[in-house]
Amino acid sequence: MDIKIRDLSISEKREFKQNLTCFLKEAEEKNIPPGSVMNIFLQQKMKEININTEVKKETAEQYRKLVEYKMKSDHNKKLADFLLDCGTKNSFDKTRSAFRFCIVEEIKALRKEADKARKSGNYEIMNNKTIEAFKLFFVFEKDFLSADRILWGDISYRKKQSKSKKRTMSEVSTIKAIFEDLSSKPELFSKYSLPLAVSSLTGCRPAELMKGVRIEEEGGFLDVCISGAKVGNDRGQEERKITLKIEDFKNNNEMNIILNHLKPGPEPKKTFNYQMDKKVYNGLRQYLYINHSGFSLYTLRHRVASELKKSGFDEVTIAGFLGHRTTRSQENYGYAKSGGKGLEVESVEFSNSIKENKKQFVKAKTEVLKPGEVFKR
Repeated sequence: MDIKIRDLSISEKREFKQNLTCFLKEAEEKNIPPGSVMNIFLQQKMKEININTEVKKETAEQYRKLVEYKMKSDHNKKLADFLLDCGTKNSFDKTRSAFRFCIVEEIKALRKEADKARKSGNYEIMNNKTIEAFKLFFVFEKDFLSADRILWGDISYRKKQSKSKKRTMSEVSTIKAIFEDLSSKPELFSKYSLPLAVSSLTGCRPAELMKGVRIEEEGGFLDVCISGAKVGNDRGQEERKITLKIEDFKNNNEMNIILNHLKPGPEPKKTFNYQMDKKVYNGLRQYLYINHSGFSLYTLRHRVASELKKSGFDEVTIAGFLGHRTTRSQENYGYAKSGGKGLEVESVEFSNSIKENKKQFVKAKTEVLKPGEVFKR
């Protein structure tokens, strides 16, 4: 990505030139190319700021598209000034994260090109690419890392009320109302009933439905096996299995929809693999937008979190259920007071250890899980 940086002020030009002079002096003393000195400096600085670019592919693409869109809208704008256009804290945080990610990614790409030139003996290109990388870092540090950087508090006087799913989930349609509406539209019911049913019982993310879930029924229990989305080096569950006792959901419409899709498998199991394609997801989003404003699959995720908190499950169980690797993440999902009758869960298994936060939403009714253990009611 070609990231255009702003012009330096007079004082910044002076500071930048002084830095280059220091690099040249050090290079002469050590008898090495100036680019090597700058590269060592950049390597150390990149470690210090510790901005992770090893994110999930989908997240990286979202960041790149957002930055490209912003930069196309105004070629002459300073990078940090795009933050001034954000109307909510959520959009501010996402825009800042996107620019930080893309700038660091570009610096790494320039350093890689410089290293390639060094290995081929082309020290002029190496120096030029390293200077380019250093200038980008110089501006990045000023605009995004320094004490003078733009903060949300600087523009919060324009703050708009957040429309987060957590805060509005009680104001939008119920899943019962949506299924009642779909029942009069057989074609839409056949397309959208299953992803809605699975999301309503498991709170899984739309991206996880698109990766595919495996559903198994055996001995009166339903297992939903989910491959996690938003998984990185220190976040997300790569795999998790949620087990529900079918008897606890006798009159549950969503459970019946899922059971009707199960096919005979290896005795005595019944199995079903479901993968929501992009076309179905976009159609479902459009249907909900037109007929049930404010509702989405993430609304169901927040409602499931509320039901789990209402039932008194401990934070580690809830984290494993939702596919988190830290208990702190669930602070952004649902409220115990918003839960209805609660959610009956037989067991939860998860692949990655969970970092605990001392805060508890409600008094735990279960012992804290150890990594890989199965929760039992």
